[in-house]
Amino acid sequence: MFDARRVGRRLRQLREESKLTQEKLAYECGRAKSYLCEIEAGKKVPSLAALAEFADRLGVPVFDLLVFPDDGARERLVEASRGLSALQISELLAATATKKA
Repeated sequence: MFDARRVGRRLRQLREESKLTQEKLAYECGRAKSYLCEIEAGKKVPSLAALAEFADRLGVPVFDLLVFPDDGARERLVEASRGLSALQISELLAATATKKA
């Protein structure tokens, strides 16, 4: 299951580590500051395209926004996803979340 709050917290953490304001990150990604603010607050589920744009600007793989340092799954997911389409990656993430629940 997609946890918008965790993704939002992770996005905020990476943005702050990069010393970027919400306004600057949103502007550089062609998004409204209010959109980024709602994502970081866990009130809005971002599109895969938006996540890719934020990750690109932050200099991290999209997985770093979807997988959290404390769960140890990042390396396994990166390896398992090599050569997969975006749809297949989404299905992999959904299956992973289902197994944890």
